[in-house]
Amino acid sequence: EGEEPEEENKIVEETEEMAIEIVAKSGGKELAQGANVYEGQGIKYIIKVTNKTNETLSNVRLEAVNTNAIYYNTITYEEDVYGTVVTKTKTVEDETLTSKVLEIKEIPAGETVEVKYQISVKEVTEENQKVTGTLKVNAEGIEEKSIDMIENNIITAKIKPTLLFGFSENVTTGANEGFPVEM
Repeated sequence: EGEEPEEENKIVEETEEMAIEIVAKSGGKELAQGANVYEGQGIKYIIKVTNKTNETLSNVRLEAVNTNAIYYNTITYEEDVYGTVVTKTKTVEDETLTSKVLEIKEIPAGETVEVKYQISVKEVTEENQKVTGTLKVNAEGIEEKSIDMIENNIITAKIKPTLLFGFSENVTTGANEGFPVEM
């Protein structure tokens, strides 16, 4: 038999109209409440919203507000591919965002819709910082529900990955494709 994931890794909230399940993952594994995360680490939030009513829920809006987080945004751009202009999209960090809004046009009665968003843990200047979050959920004709998400401790990166192109102070030659060679 397959093992069920530990329930403490999920946030499950129910209202009269909806059941909301939130799971945070990083590196393909579920993050537990209080687990350590590192500066620059990516966290993906998977949110499942189930309509518990006998009617279609319309204009469901989820707004996630996370502390110490950089959100991602999808941008659209055009690229010339062998003379043909192609519209493409890519996901990029967007430090101007203060929250992530996810909209679901409708959820039929008894159905579940899954949405996802991703953050990158910000570099922090003080010790004992956390990634926390609140998810505000509402739909047409339904009162807004606010849900606390899991809280994770930020571990400051002792070594920050940086790519540097340094040159030796020693004499360099043109050998080895122009890389410095000590002589």
